[in-house]
Amino acid sequence: MLVAKNLVKKYKSENFSILNKKYFTALDNISIEVPENTTLGIVGQSGSGKTTLAEIVGGLQESTSGQIFYNNIEINKLNKEQYKEYRKNVQFIFQSPIESMNPYYKISKILKEPMECILENYKEEEAIEKITKMLEYIDLDKSYLDKYPKELSGGEAQRIAIARALLLNPKYIICDESVSALDVSVQAQILNLLKNLQKEFSISYLFISHDLATVKYMSDKVIVMKEGKIVEEGDTEKVFLDPQSDYTKMILKYSKLKEA
Repeated sequence: MLVAKNLVKKYKSENFSILNKKYFTALDNISIEVPENTTLGIVGQSGSGKTTLAEIVGGLQESTSGQIFYNNIEINKLNKEQYKEYRKNVQFIFQSPIESMNPYYKISKILKEPMECILENYKEEEAIEKITKMLEYIDLDKSYLDKYPKELSGGEAQRIAIARALLLNPKYIICDESVSALDVSVQAQILNLLKNLQKEFSISYLFISHDLATVKYMSDKVIVMKEGKIVEEGDTEKVFLDPQSDYTKMILKYSKLKEA
């Protein structure tokens, strides 16, 4: 359902006179497929292009060239109703959930807002009922609806962000470093929650992280990126056990040294 082909993203370089380059290439001919009901992990060091790829696939910015298809239709050719369906079915969970929430809104309004914007025939009573059920899934009680983002812990805020994404019944959720800002114990809780919700709601994840351990735990398939290019891809177990790229070998070695 979600396919990207030959994506290129270039930014004008402010220092092109020094670097002798007019453009910085963030993505260089990237193609991916996100299968249904699976997790595609994307790993790479800072600056590898992971977030740029996520934002382009999720419709938050445009590529310089290349194509993105949703249900076999290129997204820039979707009509208004088709685009609304795409917008509903591809959601984000960001690294810093509190920064993605309006600080002046209570959690109840933060959770209702996406449904108000996107769902046709929106009804307040039905939305509240759906939100109440969703809070049960993420192990929070109704008292959180009267709180403001600043009153939440990091783990609580990330659970609310997950609930907000799920309330639209998406097919895909892009998790961009969604646990990297959390303590290790809280990370484990959120990762397990994401896995359980995937089974419950039949969601696909595009799971982006520089942390190899979380990518290995979450992903069915993995892509390794370096300087805007894919240097290795395949089944997660195979890539981690028998890496072919020197870069993959290097980051795996570094990860093991860091753990030790």
